[in-house]
Amino acid sequence: MKRVPIDKIKAGMVINKDVLGINGTMLLYKGYMIENEMLLKKLLLNHNIEEIEIKSEEETNINSSNLVKTKINKDEEISKDDLLKIQRELEVTEFKESFEEVVDHLKTDFQDIIDGKEVEKDELQKRTQIAWDYDNKAFSILQFISKIKNENFSVYAHSTNLALISYTIGKWINLDKEQLEELTLSALLSDIGRYKVLEELVENIGYDEEKQRELMNKYPKYSYELIQDMNFISKDVKDAVLYHNERYDGSGYPGILSKDDIPLYSRIIAIAIVYDTLTSETSYRKKNTPFDAIRILETEYVEKLDIKILYNFLHRIGSSFVGSEVKLSDGRIGEVVFVPEEGIYKPYIRIKNTNEILNLNNKEYRNINVTDMI
Repeated sequence: MKRVPIDKIKAGMVINKDVLGINGTMLLYKGYMIENEMLLKKLLLNHNIEEIEIKSEEETNINSSNLVKTKINKDEEISKDDLLKIQRELEVTEFKESFEEVVDHLKTDFQDIIDGKEVEKDELQKRTQIAWDYDNKAFSILQFISKIKNENFSVYAHSTNLALISYTIGKWINLDKEQLEELTLSALLSDIGRYKVLEELVENIGYDEEKQRELMNKYPKYSYELIQDMNFISKDVKDAVLYHNERYDGSGYPGILSKDDIPLYSRIIAIAIVYDTLTSETSYRKKNTPFDAIRILETEYVEKLDIKILYNFLHRIGSSFVGSEVKLSDGRIGEVVFVPEEGIYKPYIRIKNTNEILNLNNKEYRNINVTDMI
C-alpha cells in the first residue's frame, strides 16, 4: 500500500482505506476501484483531501468486466448500493461546479445585455447545456438542485434553476428538442429585467413599498425590451419572457392575459418560478422541502397555474426524489423509496439502520413529515 497525492490518482487504482469527508461522512470505501479520476479529484478537493491510501499494484486485483462489484479478497466486496452512493456524490460535486460556472457566466452575459453589448447566440446556448448534461444521471435534475440549494441562492442561481426546472417540466409534457431549447432559453432570460429594476430601486431608495412593488411588476416588460432586438431569439421566446408572470386566473402581471391565451412556455415557467421560490431560503422565509412545496402547490395554486401542466408536474416530481435521503420531524433519517399517487407529499420512507418502511399517509404516521433533504 502507498499514499498517493490526488494529482497522481489514475483510473484502475484501488482505495486501500476508507476516505471520510469534512463532516465525517463516508466518501470512498476501502476496495473502491477508481474509474473516473477527474471526478474523484474534484470530490476530494471539495473536502480538502490532498492524498489517499492506495493498494500497491501487486495487491490490486482489477476485474474490469464487473462494474457492479469490485473484488478485494474472498470475503470482501463493494456492493452495488455502495457504488451508487459514490457515483451520486461524484455527480453532485460535478454538478455544483458546472452550476457555479453557469452562474458566473450569466452575471457577465446579463450585464452585457443590459449595457447594450452584443452577446453571441452560442454563448447563451452554452448556459442552457447544463440541463442536457445532467439529465438521466444517478440523481434527477431536481435532486441535484435540492442538493446545492443552501449554497447557491442568488438572483443568477434563480435564473439557472428556472431553466433547469422548466426543462424538466417540458420533458415531462413531451416537448420536442427544439421546443425544449426555446423553453430553457426563455426561462434563463425571463428574469434579466429584474436586475435593471434593482438598479432603479438602489437609485431611488426613498420609494415606498407600493411604488417598489409597482416597479418590480414591470420587470417582465424590461426583460422583453432588453432582448427584443436580438434577432437570433425567436418570437416565441420573447413572448414567453414578456408573459412569464401572468397567471392562469388573470391575477398575474402585466395582467393582460389569462388561461390558454398565455403562451405555453410562460405557463411552464410560472410553475418553475413558484416551485423554486417555495424551495429557496430568503432573509424573510425559510425554504420548504420539495414535499412541502408539492402540498402548497396542490392546495394553493390550482387556480393560478395551468392545471393540466401542474397536475403532470405534481405527479412526476415526487417520484423524481426516490432515492433521496431525508430527515423526518421525529429526528430519524431515511430514504424515499416510493411516492403514492394519492398524498404525493407523504412518501414511503425506509429508515436508516433499521430498514423499517414508513408510509407517511398511514394514520399512525400522519404527524411525521419530511423536514429536510440531506
